Amino acid sequence: MTEYLDVSTIDIRAEIEQYEWINATWSDEKLIAVSPFRDDNSPSFYIYFTEERAGYWGDSGAFDEDYRRGGIVKLLSFLRNETTEETIEYLEETYGAQELAEGDTIVLPTISIKQRRKRVVIPESIVSAYEDEYTYLVGRGIDEVTQHKLGIKYNRERNAVALPWRHPNSQLANVKYRKVNSKAFWYESAAHPIRELVYCLDVINRDLAKKAYICEAEIDAASFWAMGFPAIATGSGSISPIQVELIAKSPIEQLVIAVDDDAAGDHLAAQIHGHFHTMMPVSRVKFGGEKDANAALMKRKGLRS
Repeated sequence: MTEYLDVSTIDIRAEIEQYEWINATWSDEKLIAVSPFRDDNSPSFYIYFTEERAGYWGDSGAFDEDYRRGGIVKLLSFLRNETTEETIEYLEETYGAQELAEGDTIVLPTISIKQRRKRVVIPESIVSAYEDEYTYLVGRGIDEVTQHKLGIKYNRERNAVALPWRHPNSQLANVKYRKVNSKAFWYESAAHPIRELVYCLDVINRDLAKKAYICEAEIDAASFWAMGFPAIATGSGSISPIQVELIAKSPIEQLVIAVDDDAAGDHLAAQIHGHFHTMMPVSRVKFGGEKDANAALMKRKGLRS
């Protein structure tokens, strides 16, 4: 038997409604809104909910071909801030996988289900080949010393910041790339899944930090380090059982929840509190009207967000 994910079983609208959309116009057929892939105010993004086009999306204003159009898995991987493989695993867990017997055929679009990978270590040469060019994140309030401490690099060929994700013992596990001129991002191929890692936990272990701020995004965690406070990030809007286990095994004895100040952040905050409040003191910090830690840092330094 071969397993496949039947995309027709996905509740497209329910998945999309979990996220905040700017200048949104909803109908039974589709959503039109500002693109989630770049900073803009024009509603150039659309996604269909019904019939054979369900899950198909496009962005008429995109300047990166990878983010001009696609299907629901690609979109959710962006919105959930995770790899395509991790999104497929989420959808399989939520909607189930179907069995295809030998000789059977299917007409509906399908996505193959990959087996969970074992621990993966990728070569250090992947990041060491990139430049110590810190201009973009300095403009977002994260100084050069902090970027060097966290191993952040710049991929000039793709015009993207390279954010290394490491196993707790500091071995390189994955790299997230983020364009400096848009919200587009991607990960290393054939690397360890992000949801089985905790961003900057290797630095926590190295520094033996006992108190840490926990964020969703890498740049927010880096913002706390720039302010002198140890921090980690889940990399997505949820925290996985493996991430909980890794944090529990770390030197951390006190957690401060520092997720985005919105509905998705409240959901993640509740998850984190539920997992850790019986293990250690857990509190939450907000940002004085700013959405996240980086926005608060930029305001503090007088930089435009």
